[in-house]
Amino acid sequence: MEHLKKAAIAFFILAAALMLFLFLNSADFSFTGNFVSASEDANNSYSYTKAICDANNYCEDYEIACKNGELLKFIPTGYAAQFPSDWKDPRNPEDINRTC
Repeated sequence: MEHLKKAAIAFFILAAALMLFLFLNSADFSFTGNFVSASEDANNSYSYTKAICDANNYCEDYEIACKNGELLKFIPTGYAAQFPSDWKDPRNPEDINRTC
């Protein structure tokens, strides 16, 4: 019986190692976080998140998607923050006013 337990454990370890090896060597896996394909890059498509703040220092985060300099989507992420009345936005004006 002990022999069967050891064989089962060895089988599962080898199966897990094989699955990990296949996953790491697949064409879709990348450690760099580079998820934009060459065709999308050639079309000048990109997206980013941006916090937009009102006069009362209430800031809401949005996902902004652009393609060829045109706005594709402008969707709230659901994240927001209320800052104190004396808070100053630390971002430079270029980042605050950034568009596609």
